[in-house]
Amino acid sequence: MYRLKYYILFFILTAAVFGMQTAGILDPLTLLLRTLSVNIYPLLNSAFMTMLGLVEHYAPEGLSDVAGRIYTVLRGTVPAF
Repeated sequence: MYRLKYYILFFILTAAVFGMQTAGILDPLTLLLRTLSVNIYPLLNSAFMTMLGLVEHYAPEGLSDVAGRIYTVLRGTVPAF
């Protein structure tokens, strides 16, 4: 297991010599951004919009109006999937 990182490094360097750009696939920042944009953000977006929809339909009148206003602001500023 200790030598695995050297095998990966050797593969990436060899691939770079032949013009294949594989270094971006294993970059930690790239992995973090992909994880957030593909998995976490749609999950949070769906959960939050579902919660606002439920509050808007089943909550008392005053709370329902506030939820409707929040939904309107977020719908215009936060892109939904």
